[in-house]
Amino acid sequence: MVNDLSPDWGSNQTISNMNALRDAIEDKDWKKGHIVLEGNNFNISGVEEFEGEEIQSDDDQKPVVIKAKRIGGATIKGNGSLVFKGPKNLILYGINFQYTTSKRSGMLFEKAEKCRIARCDFKIDYQSSEDEKRYTYLTLRGGDSNCIAYNRFHDKDKEGVTGQFLALTGVGERENIKGCTRTVIEYNHFKNLTGVSSSGEALFIGGS
Repeated sequence: MVNDLSPDWGSNQTISNMNALRDAIEDKDWKKGHIVLEGNNFNISGVEEFEGEEIQSDDDQKPVVIKAKRIGGATIKGNGSLVFKGPKNLILYGINFQYTTSKRSGMLFEKAEKCRIARCDFKIDYQSSEDEKRYTYLTLRGGDSNCIAYNRFHDKDKEGVTGQFLALTGVGERENIKGCTRTVIEYNHFKNLTGVSSSGEALFIGGS
């Protein structure tokens, strides 16, 4: 099933703050087992960007697993966004994403391959001085064979703010855009979305 995790092959220590999580990803601790998060002290500030080999596994049996110790038992807060560039076999599991962003995407997966987001909870607010108040909780830009399942996207209901819960878009020049191929989206819950009649969709696939 898509929500199943590979058995933990190691015994990493449980992580309780954002600095420790950054270090664990940079040091590729996922090679030694699941990266396990617990608590509410994961605070982001600005764009938190992860890319390249630090979030890429070539072993389907030992993916990059970042998970809450128990479903809903770890919450990322603060003000900023999460960006994953070129992840491969990356799994985010059971984590609450409850921060504020000023970016068009609260979380961006760019050119992801065989990644999975499951059992997570998304409640991302928006605060910006820009005239256009439109943003997306989660964006997949390009990529192949990814799965979004058993998540909750909810309460995007601030007056005057539009945009999507989840968007799949292409990457590249207008004449040669590559989309998100073979993407599975299933068993997610979408609740309380404003602006449905004016560019506010629960799910957006492709481009205009």
